[in-house]
Amino acid sequence: MKDKTTAGLLAIFGGWLGLHRFYLGQPVLGILYLVLAATFIPILLGIVDGISILAMTEDNFDRRYNRSARERRRQPQRRSNRSPQRSGRADQRRQAAAPVRSTRSKQPSRRTTTRKNPFYDTGMKKYEEYDMQGAIEDFEKALEIGGSDPRVHFRLACAYSLIENKDKGFYHLSRSVETGLKNLDKIQSTDELAYLRIQDEYEDFKKNNFRLSPTVQAPPQVEGLDEDILLRQLNKLKDLREKGILSEAEFAQEKRKLIRR
Repeated sequence: MKDKTTAGLLAIFGGWLGLHRFYLGQPVLGILYLVLAATFIPILLGIVDGISILAMTEDNFDRRYNRSARERRRQPQRRSNRSPQRSGRADQRRQAAAPVRSTRSKQPSRRTTTRKNPFYDTGMKKYEEYDMQGAIEDFEKALEIGGSDPRVHFRLACAYSLIENKDKGFYHLSRSVETGLKNLDKIQSTDELAYLRIQDEYEDFKKNNFRLSPTVQAPPQVEGLDEDILLRQLNKLKDLREKGILSEAEFAQEKRKLIRR
């Protein structure tokens, strides 16, 4: 292990021969000092090196020139700091924790047990593509396999409102509230329900907490769209195209869907 004072004195008094460099384990620099010994450069460098070495703290000197010795000195200390008693306790804790981890991994995740309704997802996709009749068909299937679901009834109400079928719109809106729709403000703020909100029946419907009278039955199923509804749908698509919401290609695609139905 190298000593800071020794290295500093060697640099001041023998630095022109590079003695301090050999002492510090830097033979290449020591040889360079010897080669330049005939000049005054090594003498000045030796004095500067000696002053800088002596001005160093012990930690800085050890960090630069006694690194390997410090590491060897620390390693046995780290091992000795851990008593057999403490290591035994750590092993016991690890063994006790191992079964806990294994049992947790066997527990089923709550998310995986949640059943998804595929027809709701496909219905939402068609709904967003403005394929209302296709969305209605999928939402009806979602109710068949999943039972009454407030979100499905609410989307059905929106779809029927968009095709201006107020009877079915009010029916499914009422069913969405009966089956657990909590955010009733959506009924007042959702744009798709604007057609229902302008109907004469809406005020009585609202006063009855958005529920139909028990005597009102579900409206009968109607296959396809009648000519008046089809015409209104085409006019709506035309308005969307003129406003720039639909491109020409999208307008033609949606128009073909309506005509095929």
